[in-house]
Amino acid sequence: MFIDTKVNSIMPSIYAKHHDKFIENYVSNFEEKSLSNERMVMAKTKTNYVIPVYLNVKVLTISQFDSIFHVNFQSISPQL
Repeated sequence: MFIDTKVNSIMPSIYAKHHDKFIENYVSNFEEKSLSNERMVMAKTKTNYVIPVYLNVKVLTISQFDSIFHVNFQSISPQL
């Protein structure tokens, strides 16, 4: 579980270095289509192996000025 943790910590570095900018663009433009579909992405395991996972992101609006990103990961490869 990653509460109040940057997801960059479980991304391969090639993706992680661009992730904050992606989130900034999303928040400033609110392009829901960029988050609305399930997709396959790469994630790092605790042992730093890179594995494919399915990612699903939902934006939960708390108030006019506050939102939470709810993210589900599902492994699509055997546990390492």
